[in-house]
Amino acid sequence: MTVARAITVTGRVQGVFFRAWTQEQAERLGVKGWVRNCPDGSVQAHLEGEEAALNWLVDLIGVGPPGARVAK
Repeated sequence: MTVARAITVTGRVQGVFFRAWTQEQAERLGVKGWVRNCPDGSVQAHLEGEEAALNWLVDLIGVGPPGARVAK
């Protein structure tokens, strides 16, 4: 079953290749959607895919790529 999630990530998540890294992880897991930087320094994403893949991706995003510091 395909599900969708909207998430907002805060912390040091801009200027550290966070969007590109998220795209790579999503493609690897078969998740579709988009990721964008926001003026307040956060990153927003809309994700669609199988629930297990989305859960895994959200867990990965909670840690982020090297150089990022995810606060929430």
